Amino acid sequence: MNYKDYFDRVVIISLKRRQDRRRRLEKLIKSCRWPFKQPEWFDAIEGSKIPSTHGFFSGGGALGCKLSWCRVLEDAMNDDLNSILVLEDDCIWRNDFVDQIDDFLRKIPADWEAMFLGGQNMKTPKKITDGVSRSTNTQRTHAIGLQREGIHKAYSCIKESQRHIDHMLGPATGKWKRAYQPEPFLIGQDACKSDISGRADHSRFWTAPQTGYPVCWLRCSMEVVDSLSEYGFHRGFDREVSGRDRGLINCFPSSGQYKGGIQKFLSHVSWEAASFLDDVGIVTLWDTNATAECSDALKGDLPERTFIAEFKTKEEGLELLSKKFGEKLVRIREDQKLMPVILCQSPANVVSALRAKGLVHFGNWLDRKTGIDKGLVHFFDVYQGSNLLGWFAALDSEARENNIPVGVWHPKATVEMCKTTGRDVVVVDTMSPEEAISQIEEIVG
Repeated sequence: MNYKDYFDRVVIISLKRRQDRRRRLEKLIKSCRWPFKQPEWFDAIEGSKIPSTHGFFSGGGALGCKLSWCRVLEDAMNDDLNSILVLEDDCIWRNDFVDQIDDFLRKIPADWEAMFLGGQNMKTPKKITDGVSRSTNTQRTHAIGLQREGIHKAYSCIKESQRHIDHMLGPATGKWKRAYQPEPFLIGQDACKSDISGRADHSRFWTAPQTGYPVCWLRCSMEVVDSLSEYGFHRGFDREVSGRDRGLINCFPSSGQYKGGIQKFLSHVSWEAASFLDDVGIVTLWDTNATAECSDALKGDLPERTFIAEFKTKEEGLELLSKKFGEKLVRIREDQKLMPVILCQSPANVVSALRAKGLVHFGNWLDRKTGIDKGLVHFFDVYQGSNLLGWFAALDSEARENNIPVGVWHPKATVEMCKTTGRDVVVVDTMSPEEAISQIEEIVG
């Protein structure tokens, strides 16, 4: 079925300065046989630059979201549109999106007023048929279709909102009785730093976990468990620099001691694992204090299906885990794939071009004369470049916020040194900024 005319307009709301998000989404659209009209970019309003309206109390980012949505819907009404699909630039969808959206649009009632292709259910939706439910309170505004009176109703609701618009729109559309959603959601939110909250968020599809989801207790080093995240072993996103998930700190106050409370962690992480981009992840318990001495205390709190694995290296772990999880470990999961380290052996103008494009994170604490990261300079001066992992870990947490790799630019840096991070190494040695940009864009998408 041809859906090019299903929506009169498709709009993507995006801050003009977030070119990284636009590049990512443009590549995603081209790669998936996009079924609808070519999207139009709407330059989002910077709420921090606009005086807050009386009574609005959710901050500049949320205000910008509200004002942008109002403008998009005003344009739709002025142009007498019958329908519109509004996306936000952090949206992402799975590889089978085209087939899934075809199935959903064939089943949704023709008189729909709103459709949430993605969102977060604050109340359980009511099933209409296989794959289609009626929304009762669906929040998040990253993928909403509106038709006929739904455009006018949504505008009235959003225009009067004095807080995050999804907090108002979700309950309101639930009362319309003609707001629907696919089960499960087809569009999620990509890992990025939120322009509203300022937090570094992870990929989210807000998918409920199935009963009997797999649980694995891994006993290995932080470096090894980090490498296994590529294969879907998920131990939580809310981590300290030490690698510990904050939800486990009170559970394991000291090495070998368990004080209870693991069920809350498992419930939270199971939702995250169920919402992976390409397949369901494996709920993983890992903590430096969760040693074998905790086994007896944990017996009553961990599901009986929990698989316990202890090993020292990634290779040893994959061999052991593949016997338990089989094909789930065959392919690396793209949404969890670790970025390589970029060893840049090009001149300063190439590094400046990569920085200006926001494609590589070379650090923010720069020497004014050389442009080299001061932390890297200190590392080579004091530690003679023996192991880059400590320096790299700090920059990697910042780079992940924008889905870009860490760059090493120093005259003494070598491939061997970069490999001490545990990541693949990509060398950029061109004299041309354009060639370097093209090379990195292939990596970051």
